Amino acid sequence: MVITTIETEDDRKALEDLFKQMVDEDVEDNAWVPFKLLKTIHFARWFILPASTDVKGRPIPDQLVLSTNYDGPLDDHLAELVDVAGESGLDEIYKYCKGYPTHPTRENRIAYLREYQAKYNTFYVGTVGRTVGQIHDERDLRDAIQEFLDDGDDWDAMAPAEIREAIQDFAFKKFDWAKTPPPPWLSPWVRFIKNNLIRMLIALAVLIVVLLILKIIPLMGFLAVLGVLLVPVLLYVIILRYKETHDQQYPLGYSCREVGDLIASEDRIGQNQLTVINNLKPGFFRLFTERVVHTAINFAARYFSNEGNLAGIPSIHFARWCLIDKGRRLLFLSNFDGSWENYLGDFVDKAAIGLTAAWGSTVLVKEEDGFPKPKWLVLKGARDEQRFKAYSRAGQVATNVWYSAYKELSVQNVNNNSEIRKGLHGDLSREETLEWLHRL
Repeated sequence: MVITTIETEDDRKALEDLFKQMVDEDVEDNAWVPFKLLKTIHFARWFILPASTDVKGRPIPDQLVLSTNYDGPLDDHLAELVDVAGESGLDEIYKYCKGYPTHPTRENRIAYLREYQAKYNTFYVGTVGRTVGQIHDERDLRDAIQEFLDDGDDWDAMAPAEIREAIQDFAFKKFDWAKTPPPPWLSPWVRFIKNNLIRMLIALAVLIVVLLILKIIPLMGFLAVLGVLLVPVLLYVIILRYKETHDQQYPLGYSCREVGDLIASEDRIGQNQLTVINNLKPGFFRLFTERVVHTAINFAARYFSNEGNLAGIPSIHFARWCLIDKGRRLLFLSNFDGSWENYLGDFVDKAAIGLTAAWGSTVLVKEEDGFPKPKWLVLKGARDEQRFKAYSRAGQVATNVWYSAYKELSVQNVNNNSEIRKGLHGDLSREETLEWLHRL
């Protein structure tokens, strides 16, 4: 993610016009940033954050945000972006932003993007371990196998293992790369944490108890340390509950015109995107809470929700939360399958706890239009469905340019295609073979 300041209001209008041309021409193959030539990008967007104020009334200027979900090292990704779209696109876009080099070169374009990079606080991937190229290849593999099966007329007379063998022969002849099994989705270290964290915590608790019994750790000293640790936790809970009871929440109702503009840009393909910006409630307490919450959610996303399912939601390709403007605002970006209504509904039904914790310390602009009131950090909040959806719409900003490298595929399609390729290799039982055939 790259966040830059737009020079003037006229520059913002010029950027809006330029982005409209990019989208109207053909976003995949436009003259400025031909996304189809960028082989590392899954999703990309440019959007303008309109000038606003924080909760203390301090002005925040118009900002331009670039966000990409990409494969490989950042250095390679930036080099590709600059090589493909440096002079034709980046120069034309970023000449309206502060600090862009007067005489751009390959090196100072890359340096500029690095200088204004914004780090994420929470990042989720629904298709872990798959590159854009692999996703395209596995899609082509599944399509070819389906065509092969459609052309045959005697499959009912064959055993499941015989059908699989016929598919293997066809696939390996047509796609040489398919002879190699797909790499594991998760790294060994991530898989180890995922499978053993609970055991590790239990082992640590048992070890502490044993050390106490053996008097290697004095009981009174342990209780004293525990008490010292519990005091700040208790103090935090008291302050949290006091603030929650005194917070104000967003009133129901929002601008029909603005919502109409947002709705008009949605549901053009099977995927959608969401961009939401909120102010953070004032004070160190709120900032501390947000940082701790997003660190915890990021850990869970990396080590537990890493196989295409986030708290029961199987439709998210990529999502991120970022504290920006020195912790004054919280930015949320998501690329997902299906409609906005279903997406937010899934969050309410299946992930309200995490959502309430993640957004509970935010307001739209002022303190009187806060997130639906949480209780004990994770309760209530997003469960107030209509108020939560209204709050989300009110904080949503339009995305000026949005690109998807595989707009016809859902998260489940991508993961299923990888399982089809995986099923071409190794020995399968009859039940496993039938399950694999049902994926086709």
